Amino acid sequence: MCEEAERDPLDEPIKADVKFMFSSIPVTTGIRVPTPPVWTGGKGTMDFFDEFGPRKKVMPTEEDLKACYFCLNLNLIDEERGHETIELPEGFYCHEFLRLNPSNIQEFLAFQRRYGIVKGAREQKPSGTGMRESLRPEPDHNVFSGANAGYYRHQLEGILASAELYDSVPDQEYVYDRELIKLGAVSFQEAIFAVLDAQAAIRNTTRVLRDDLPTMTKREAALAKISSEYVAHFLPNLFPSIELVTIDDKGKDSHSNVSDLITAVFAQLARGLLNNEAYRVCANPECNRLFTPREMGRRLDTKYCCPECQERAKRLRYAARHA
Repeated sequence: MCEEAERDPLDEPIKADVKFMFSSIPVTTGIRVPTPPVWTGGKGTMDFFDEFGPRKKVMPTEEDLKACYFCLNLNLIDEERGHETIELPEGFYCHEFLRLNPSNIQEFLAFQRRYGIVKGAREQKPSGTGMRESLRPEPDHNVFSGANAGYYRHQLEGILASAELYDSVPDQEYVYDRELIKLGAVSFQEAIFAVLDAQAAIRNTTRVLRDDLPTMTKREAALAKISSEYVAHFLPNLFPSIELVTIDDKGKDSHSNVSDLITAVFAQLARGLLNNEAYRVCANPECNRLFTPREMGRRLDTKYCCPECQERAKRLRYAARHA
């Protein structure tokens, strides 16, 4: 056999420059999140979705939280291209994300189909780990401090419920699609409380920069500190302090800001906090959403998140005066 045929592909030279890159927050580029086709499964799921009739249930019961799950629809994933990624809108973390009610399963599914599947604080296992071991959901105790004690307990129970769904798959090479999707299942409980916990972290930390509230209490300051530490635990997954990258012939490096949804939300939050953004709640009584004037392109002293809310509030005041 010739010497050329015996060469290991890993021994071939790299046709690019290799160097270290030092990352930091705030980021200057957008963050992309994979948006694979999200579906639901599990015992009782059809109580929520009936393709031959009107939708039925909206709010899950205690039994639904652990028996039902979000998963990927394997039949809708392009084997060659994989799935698309989207860049989160500016200010997503305090606008669309805070407005989500994850306990409304109909709303939550539509949200994930648009912005990406939600997982809890799962362990990211090293490459080379066996597939079954690598995919099995387990809490990541390096980051799992939780921003809220109650949500922490429920999110932990949710991840363990996802692990039970995973363990129910027969240990064999080929299984039915209905069983295979359980390998990546995210129980309703895990997903719901992952969002509630992240929302609590956002509200606690942005309270520091709210200029439409009275002076912070010691309790609020303590919650802000706990939440900021929780957020900081996630960021190294997206922005490692030191990273080895390759530079191609067009000058582009291999680093890509692609992340799971919760980490991407926390990265946006960190950028806003470190830029000392001013936060306030829209003064339109029909809106009441948290916003940052700078990100919304508004004057820094404005009380409204958008011109439409400002005009709506004006009409409401006029109607009240002439009632």
